[in-house]
Amino acid sequence: HVAEVHSVVVKAALRGLGIGRRLMQAAIKCAISKSYRRIDLAGVKNPTAIKLYESLGFAQTGSNEQGVCMTLSLNASAA
Repeated sequence: HVAEVHSVVVKAALRGLGIGRRLMQAAIKCAISKSYRRIDLAGVKNPTAIKLYESLGFAQTGSNEQGVCMTLSLNASAA
């Protein structure tokens, strides 16, 4: 099983408060609880978002016309 996150958006006035990190941590925990093997992201363009995802363990796997593709393997993830 593979989970896909299509979009995570935090209102501009609320950025920098850790909301995006908490949302992604919750998504990771949910995917782990449902025995997903990995989480895939596609079309990530925002450099700040890319840094956030990398800090959560996501690795860049390539790119497409929409942006960077990333994946997180959940077999050893401890989010």
